[in-house]
Amino acid sequence: MKKIVSALVAALMLAVTLLPTVMAQPLQTNAVIVIPENASITEKYAAEALQKGIGEVTKQTVSIVADNEKTDAFKFLVGATAMTVNKPVNETDGSYIIKSGNNCIEINGNGNKGTIYGVYRFLEEYAGFKMYSEKTGYKSYTGKLEMPDNADISYTPYFEYTETDWLSPRNDIYSLANGLNGGVYRRLTPEQGGTVKYLGTFCHTFTTLFCSRDKYYDEHPEYFALRDGKRNPKQLCLTNEDVYNVVLGEVMELLKKEHDENASLQIISLTQNDSNAAGDYCLCDNCKALDAANGSPSGTMITFVNRIAKAVKEAGYDNVALDTFAYRYTRKAPTNVVPEKNVIVRLCSIECCFTHALDDSTCERNVEFMQDLADWNNICDHIYIWDYTTNYAYTVGIFPDFGTIQKNAQIFAEHGVKGVYEEGNYYMTRCDTEFGELRAYLLSRLMQNPYCDLEKETEGFLNAFYGEGGDEIGEFLRLVTANAEKKHAEIYDEMHLTFSFTEKEAENIDALWAKAKADTADDEFALANITRSEISWRYVKSSLGLREFSGLFQRGKENKKLYADILALGTKTLSENMSGEDNTAVLPLYEYLRPKNWQNINGLSVYTYSVDIAVMTAALVLALIVLFAAIKRKEYAGCALLPLFGMMVGNAILSRNTFLAWDSLAKYTISAVCLIALAAAVALVYAKLSGMKVKKCIISVLVNTLIFAVFYEASLLGINNALYHGKANDFAMSIAYFFASLYAVIFTIRALAKLHKNKRSEKKEKAVSTGK
Repeated sequence: MKKIVSALVAALMLAVTLLPTVMAQPLQTNAVIVIPENASITEKYAAEALQKGIGEVTKQTVSIVADNEKTDAFKFLVGATAMTVNKPVNETDGSYIIKSGNNCIEINGNGNKGTIYGVYRFLEEYAGFKMYSEKTGYKSYTGKLEMPDNADISYTPYFEYTETDWLSPRNDIYSLANGLNGGVYRRLTPEQGGTVKYLGTFCHTFTTLFCSRDKYYDEHPEYFALRDGKRNPKQLCLTNEDVYNVVLGEVMELLKKEHDENASLQIISLTQNDSNAAGDYCLCDNCKALDAANGSPSGTMITFVNRIAKAVKEAGYDNVALDTFAYRYTRKAPTNVVPEKNVIVRLCSIECCFTHALDDSTCERNVEFMQDLADWNNICDHIYIWDYTTNYAYTVGIFPDFGTIQKNAQIFAEHGVKGVYEEGNYYMTRCDTEFGELRAYLLSRLMQNPYCDLEKETEGFLNAFYGEGGDEIGEFLRLVTANAEKKHAEIYDEMHLTFSFTEKEAENIDALWAKAKADTADDEFALANITRSEISWRYVKSSLGLREFSGLFQRGKENKKLYADILALGTKTLSENMSGEDNTAVLPLYEYLRPKNWQNINGLSVYTYSVDIAVMTAALVLALIVLFAAIKRKEYAGCALLPLFGMMVGNAILSRNTFLAWDSLAKYTISAVCLIALAAAVALVYAKLSGMKVKKCIISVLVNTLIFAVFYEASLLGINNALYHGKANDFAMSIAYFFASLYAVIFTIRALAKLHKNKRSEKKEKAVSTGK
């Protein structure tokens, strides 16, 4: 009997522990919001936000009163009132508690934002308020207020600085509801708690904001980097004492103008100017020696920034930090210098793989990043992360990082990172064709809490943004993420380097999109969002030549349709650095989607593909004339068709954007061999038809293939790399096509001339032999 009773008691206790922590009760009609008698502007704002939220759900107006007013009503204690008992455990700005008891609910926080964050958390937990995007707005998705009997929530921010440049996070309410406090892309008023602000500009400040090349280079070239015996205005010489004095003076002047002593933290960026991966940093004797002593150019950078940081600290700016980059050439930590306490090191993940977590040992680049993170952790207590969350070269396509963003956020939190900037599609107003709003929301939630229920957050967003089609979009994202995990993806990769769908898989995915659109046929908002996001999938299919994009002629037709649909959405650019609505260079198979006018490069008006088409067409027409004339006369005539054919074979081998796509040297080699074999087969057919020697025909096609390859590579290396530092690839290809086509025209004209000459010689010989 005792055992049965004990079992019943245990079962009862277990049932009690399994009861929900929130028990719904109606709002007391005489409830009030209580704030301190001398409430701060942020506590007043928090109280008003709570009042508004409660009113929208209950249709009741809850009065705001000071804590010196006596009342027996149910109380929402907002801020540090005279009746508030509980405080946040942690003193960090943004920390808060939500606790119920004694006929009240306490919402109390630290710093400028703690109480405000607490109010928005209360409204989320107990009134269902969410702001998934600026488009959905801030509203309750439950439509009721659940009064908690035993609320006990305590929150401490995982990061002191949270920032992203996606579109919706720039909204003030979105930022407060989702815990974003960076001041680069949002303007929060002092009443809203303000932001962690960068004074001046956010990044790449050397030679721009500080010691500007426009101001100093002409008169003081010695202030700038020494490279190959010449001064380069792209970077500074950080061991030049005059440079230190100039930068220090400009930093102090900036502090005088913009410093806010009441801010929790303000930052000044002392960061290298942007450059290629190798960098344009100074190689003078002093800089080289300091870099060598530290095993990295970061040695000179940290030494310089430390000097400025000490001077700022000594001047009494205790809430100011100086930040610098661990980016490209400065990413590796120095071995003999340690950052000052008021120095922030922003470690950048630009070289990483984003389809696998940063701690994935199968990704060599990620392994290197994790080693750099560990090395900086050993010497620096103030690390920020600059992370990347879009494809900057093919933004209209899909960047499949949804499977890694939570793990990466947890890695940051567990490795002592203090701040995170998730750089994304900051030009989303000009290119919104993917899942930018979803990614923005998930990143915001993860910076707020890396251990949140991301699956639940994703489901909530999909239902709010895509309506009845949310389930299908969710399944699509799972399939895309799983497919991308088979490969490594960087932020400039073409779609074929990221995905490897089969026709059957693409067919199944198309069915998901079709069902999503059918399910939302009567939901204008959801259908518009689905149609917009589907563009990115259509772009992937175009890149891989799948489904409607699989046929050569059909593919060109569908590409034109895709491009028209992209423009119809208001898209102004297809990638980070592209401008103009009609520039289609990053569309797959752009041979079938030629732009009307190519953009200027360094002020140079470049050739258009229309010129190439004209020359190629002329070469083809002339080649066909020569071909038929040569076959008819049983003459070799230089195998006139073969130069053009050789040119096209060379194009297929070398241009990864044309007919085939390779992700390994082996596949590339196999494809090249197959195409050369095809060329040889054409040469054999030609020899058979014309009665010419097989050896001559084969040599002609191979020689002309090689000639095109030389034109192509010479143009890319000479024009694109040497003259334009890798920024004129399409211009270089256009030049390659032009010269190769011109060669084919000249070749065929000479062949025609030879045929004509031979014909005249034959007529003359015939006239001599007949005596006429």
